[in-house]
Order: sequence, then structure tokens, then C-alpha cells
Amino acid sequence: MKMRDKAMTKAAALMALGLVSIAQTIYFYKSVVDYRPPFPEMPESNALRSSPRLARSVLVIVVDGLRIDASYQMNTLNLLRDCGMDSISMAGLPSLSLPGDAVLFTGSWQEFSGVTTNWYEGPGPDSIFDEAKKSNLTTSTVGYGSAEMMFGRSIDIKTGYSQDRDLLGRCLELITNGSYSLMAVHFSSLDHEGHLHGGRSDQYLKAATEVDGYIAEILNHLNLNESVMIVTSD
Repeated sequence: MKMRDKAMTKAAALMALGLVSIAQTIYFYKSVVDYRPPFPEMPESNALRSSPRLARSVLVIVVDGLRIDASYQMNTLNLLRDCGMDSISMAGLPSLSLPGDAVLFTGSWQEFSGVTTNWYEGPGPDSIFDEAKKSNLTTSTVGYGSAEMMFGRSIDIKTGYSQDRDLLGRCLELITNGSYSLMAVHFSSLDHEGHLHGGRSDQYLKAATEVDGYIAEILNHLNLNESVMIVTSD
């Protein structure tokens, strides 16, 4: 009888422990999914818009899933390192695509932007697209659905997802026509190959070489004396 009572006590304790673990998991999950920044909204400033314009246009190229070690095997990126500035960026947590895009285009970490999941339903916080529109500049995105979802209110020209080669063509068209002041281009093939085959696979490195070639084509169409090009991973 005592053995049975002990077994029942252990089973009840394990069951209680399991319920507590489930409750904690739900609590921590909801604390991320339902997170809302506790910080007050900052008053708007015209300081940036009153400063002199330093470049005719800014092009941001986001290479989704680009590893730092793979980037050092990309000839065009190494050329840009030699003539520009190079640094290692931090993703922040949660290190998901949508929160990372919010950090990239708002300059705010996840705890400030409130974008903490890949199923965030926007609109996003104030971004560089919003600032550009307030200065009457033309904005565009190429292959960047997440940016369009969060910041579409301030994006003039939108080109949806497609193969990287097609997105390159659209990017070159906009550059040639002078149809933008701020443009963000999103190349995703590298991330796709990384998920399928791994970040050290031949398929991944081949995709990195192809994207590096796309960046070279873009570079050949840009006048860096009057334009700024930023290349980053997500």
C-alpha cells in the first residue's frame, strides 16, 4: 500500500511539474508574440530633414541568409570593402526575418519596434521610408514583401517577389531611369539554398557567387560619386 501511495505521489508531482512547464511555455511564448513596447512615442524632429542632402540616391541591397564567412569569398563584396566601409552587424533577438527587417529599416531593436515575430501584421514603426517621403523623395522596393507590408504606406514603387535574376533586371531599370531616391532590393536565393542544403554546401556557395555577380552588375550602373550603395545580410 505504501509503495502504491508513493507511486501515486510521484505521478501527481510529475503531472504538476508538467502543467507548470506548459504554463511557463505559454507565458513566455505569449510574452514574445503579444509584446508591445512600453516606451512612449518620441516627438517628431525635423533635424534630419533640415540637414543638407549628401547623396542623390541610396540603394540598400539585402542578401538574405548571407554568412560572414561566405561574404569573404565574394569578389565584388571584397572590392567594396577595399573602397568603402565594412563592419559586422548584429541581428538582435528574436533573430527572425521580419524583426530583422524592422531593425534594418527603423534603426530600433525588437524591444523598441515591437516587431518580434514573422507573422507581425503591421503597420511597422517609423522607418527610413517614412523619413524619405516626408522629404518628398521617391521610394521603392524590389522583391521585398516584408518591407512593403510594414512600410508600404511610404513606398512609391513596389516590385513583388520573383527570381533574383528578374529582380536584378527591375533594379537596373529603376537605376537607369533615375526612378528612385531610396531603394531596397531583396535577394533571397542564398537563403533558399542555405535552408535546403546548408550554409557550407556547394549549392549555397554557387548562389553566393551568382548574387555577387548581380551586385557587380548593379555597381556598374551606379555612379558612386553621387549615390550610396549599402550591402548587408538580414
